[in-house]
This record gives sequence, structure tokens and C-alpha cells, in this order.
Amino acid sequence: MTERGTKTLIGAFVLGALALLATGVLLVGSGVLFRKNVEFVLFFDASLRGLVEGAPVYFKGVRVGKVLSVQISAGEGDQRFRTPVVIELENELLIGEGRGDEDNFMRDERVVQNLIRRGLRAKLGMQSFITGQLSVELDILPNARPVDPLTLSRFRGLQQIPTVPSSLEAMLDVLNRIPLEELATKFVAAVNAFSAQLDGLDLPGITGDIASLSREMRAQLTALPELRRDMQTALQNISQLARHADTGLSAGFRRVDTVLADILSLTRTARAVADSAKELLREDSAPMLELSQTMRTLREAASSLSDLATMLELQPDALIFGRR
Repeated sequence: MTERGTKTLIGAFVLGALALLATGVLLVGSGVLFRKNVEFVLFFDASLRGLVEGAPVYFKGVRVGKVLSVQISAGEGDQRFRTPVVIELENELLIGEGRGDEDNFMRDERVVQNLIRRGLRAKLGMQSFITGQLSVELDILPNARPVDPLTLSRFRGLQQIPTVPSSLEAMLDVLNRIPLEELATKFVAAVNAFSAQLDGLDLPGITGDIASLSREMRAQLTALPELRRDMQTALQNISQLARHADTGLSAGFRRVDTVLADILSLTRTARAVADSAKELLREDSAPMLELSQTMRTLREAASSLSDLATMLELQPDALIFGRR
């Protein structure tokens, strides 16, 4: 190698070293080099098949981190198994307003506790229905069951974010609650019962009856035009009869009007006669006075005749010799 080539190579190494030194100084000065992404722990009750290390973590649909590990933790006393899922949220993707471009607002535990009180929850999401890979979704659910963040246990010093069942888990839970075996048994029993009913039926006879009924219906349908003509004729006769009845009723109504007029005239005449009789039969009317006088005269004549008869009975000869 020539002297000129050696000097060029040395110069390139020096420039590279200076560039690396400048980059290191910038990183150390900004603090990004020693600032670790914030981590949290999640506990899911559902199966975690399909959730692997490196699976994405979404916050309101934005990818903000990844899954660091999926573990199994067993309790010492009751041997309860839990599945802690450790997630990492990247600093440059969660920026608090007024905190600087490199300040992760999820690093502040008080902020996280306040978010949990407001409904911060984690749930499993489906990346692909074909591969079955899962993801973690963070969101603010105001209607979620209230949780006191101070009562949440920690895992290796990591703050816990409460979880909720996903829509897929809820659907699977509903499917698990359906008694499929019982339903299948009842369905098979129903099919068997229906098959037994079919075996007990006289299918050839039923088929013959259906064929006979079909022929009768066809015959009835064939006779429909003639029946229609008969109905039209009957309707015409009924219409003509109605016209005649209308004429007869009109004449009858006219005769009834005449009779009613005669009855009204007779009623007026009878009322006039009744008024005349009432006037005639009054006690102070002349005919009644004359009748009363006549009656008195007749009463006196009758009394005289009675006396004469009595006298003749006692003195038969009074007509010859006179009264004694």
C-alpha cells in the first residue's frame, strides 16, 4: 500500500471516530440513551394462545409499543396460576403536551392512576383470523367497572393496568354457555320422533288422497267459467227484481201517504166532534139545562103516577066515587 493510500485510510477512520463521538455526545446530552421505555404488567383471564413476544400494543388504534414477555406465575399457598404479560410503551410515541417532545406521560404513575380511574383498560385484540395471532389494545372505557389503582398488585415492581374481556372473549364465553350437547341430543330425538311419525303414516294412501283432491280441484276450476256465467245471470235477475221492487215500493209508499192523509183528516173530524160533544155536555149549556128541566118534570110525573097507583090500590072505586 502506498503512503498516499495509508493517509486516506487513516483519515477515514478518524472521521468515523469523530462522527461516532459526536453522536454519543448528543445522545448522552439529550438523555435518550439512558432513558428506558416504560413497562407495565397485564393479567388476562382468557387463553393467551396467539399472543407472543413482540406482538404489537395499540393505544386508541395507534401502535405505541410491544409485548416483552408472556409468563406463568404460580402462587405459593394455593398454587393459583396467573399469566403476567409485560408490555413496553415507547417513549417517542407517547408525548405529553407541555412536557417536552421526549417525555412519556405514561411514565408518571399518578397520571396512569388517574387514567385507570377514568377507564384505562387493556384487552386482547385479533391481528389475523387466519394465523390466530393476538395483540394488546389499550383504550379509555368510561363505562368499565370502577377499579381503585391503589389496590392493584405489582409484578416485579411493574405497575398493573387492569384488563377487560374483549368482544371475541365475550362471544366465546356466550358460545361456551350454550349447551350444545344437550341441544344436539334434543335435535336428534326430535328427528327420530319425526321419522317414527313418518313411518306410522300411510304415505301411499295420503298420496292417493292428495291426487284425488287435486283432480276434484281441477274439475272445480274447470267449472268456474260456467259458475261465473250463472252468477252473472243471477245478479242480473236480482238487479231487475230490485228495480221492480223499487217501483212497487214507490207506489206502495204513495198509497200509504194517501191513507195517512185520510187518517189525519178523520182525526181532525173526530177532534171537532169531541169538542162539540164537550161543549154540548157542559152543565151550564142550554141543552143540558133543558134536559135537567125535563128530567125534573118526568120525576114529578112519575111521582104523581106512583101516588095515583097507590091510591087506586087502596081505593079501587076512587075513579067512580072520588077520593075519600
